[in-house]
Amino acid sequence: MSNEERNRFRDEEDNQNDENQEGANEEENEDSEEEGGGAKTAFLVIFIILFLVSTGLLVFSQ
Repeated sequence: MSNEERNRFRDEEDNQNDENQEGANEEENEDSEEEGGGAKTAFLVIFIILFLVSTGLLVFSQ
């Protein structure tokens, strides 16, 4: 096997490894977005409930 063949084979392996790593990174990003989205939604719901309760208390106290 010549040096050129070895280098070409090594380049192909590196490219395949890069593609596999990119796919794994995309899956991790999707998972973290789902978890973060749930936390953001819960915070937003709690904030809205607290806002409505405080507004209601102000209206009925007068």
